[in-house]
Amino acid sequence: RQMRKEKKPTRSRSLGSVRERKKEGRAPARVQPLPPPPSPPRFDDADYEKEGYFVLPVAEGSAKPLGLKVCLDTGLMLVCNILIPPSSWNQEEPLNEGKTMILSVIKGMANTLVCTVGSEDVTLGAGDNIVIQPGVNYRLRNSSDHHIVLAKMILVSSKSDAEDGGDGGDERGMIVD
Repeated sequence: RQMRKEKKPTRSRSLGSVRERKKEGRAPARVQPLPPPPSPPRFDDADYEKEGYFVLPVAEGSAKPLGLKVCLDTGLMLVCNILIPPSSWNQEEPLNEGKTMILSVIKGMANTLVCTVGSEDVTLGAGDNIVIQPGVNYRLRNSSDHHIVLAKMILVSSKSDAEDGGDGGDERGMIVD
């Protein structure tokens, strides 16, 4: 009886490894390039206004203005949507004494919203929240080149915040959740 050699399973010729193809004296398989990423959405002042957003002044160096849409204003509480286009930010500004800001990221890639609170940068994404205490400087910056950030801002006026400097927070003037 003659023993037959068992053949080892081989990869498909079209998907063979580079090493096997070189061993056989053939050129490496060609890899198809990935399709280009989708183009970023366009932002025009008319689009903001059509959706009910106020166009805020463009900060120096920012690609586009931020949009602000007031959802509720009770006098003691202001609830707004903030639309932050790619590569855009607002001018750094202090939060007024007697006011506390709660910012919740509704839409945005992970770590794309950079919230500068005082001198510290805090990166946020969808589902993240931050509380900014009275008197602290803040700035919101979308670090993505292609994706919008949508945040909900709740600005609360509180007599106790104005009188005693807030409910604590930390020495940086923020609470991050």
